[in-house]
Amino acid sequence: MPEDDLWDEHAWESFLRKDDERLSRYMNHLIGFLGLHPMPEAGDRMAMARWEARLRAYLRQRGWYPDDAERALEEEEEEGAADAGQTPGAPLETPWDALFEVDEDPEMEASTIEGLNALPVYRMAFELANILLAWSDEIPGDQKDSALVQFCTNTLQIPANIARGHGLGYDRDTLGGNIACVKRALQCANAALSLFPELKSMPYMDAAGYRDIYERLFETRNEVGLYVQELRRRFDLGIE
Repeated sequence: MPEDDLWDEHAWESFLRKDDERLSRYMNHLIGFLGLHPMPEAGDRMAMARWEARLRAYLRQRGWYPDDAERALEEEEEEGAADAGQTPGAPLETPWDALFEVDEDPEMEASTIEGLNALPVYRMAFELANILLAWSDEIPGDQKDSALVQFCTNTLQIPANIARGHGLGYDRDTLGGNIACVKRALQCANAALSLFPELKSMPYMDAAGYRDIYERLFETRNEVGLYVQELRRRFDLGIE
């Protein structure tokens, strides 16, 4: 690909922002439809067929293609199946399937996931996410305020964004997108660090737990920052 046609991290960031806005509009439409027309029982095939036809018509009126409706239905079914088999408080599985539709053959998918799990910065962020989930699962529901929710959300998005960047790959034409996604992971880590002091005085937080989580998060943030610099060097040098 000619150098002039390459997207750098800034071009990819612009693209990702537009994609986020598009997804937000779509989800707002979908949520609006579901509020008026809840999904029928899966066993009622006639009702489901009518509901799907109504959803497609609703989305077409708002400028969405039928494939968007079909993809939404597939994701809804996958989420329902995952919820049915999910053990409360169980460790996270690799978030790959939740982030991407992998069209390659199973061997290629397994190879990509293996590469992700071999990435030290991802393993560090993923371990932190597991520790955080196990810890937050023990906190009584009436003590989970908005600061805790925002902190957990930002921390869990660190490995998710690294995984998304890894999925884009390390080829010259997609490396800028990888960098843009890892920068999002870094932003989430910084946001989590900014929020964490608000939790220090909460009844579920003791001094030892606070210090342990803070140190892990601080180290993870630093590693993500170094990884951004490493990817930038690869892009500047043209290394694939």
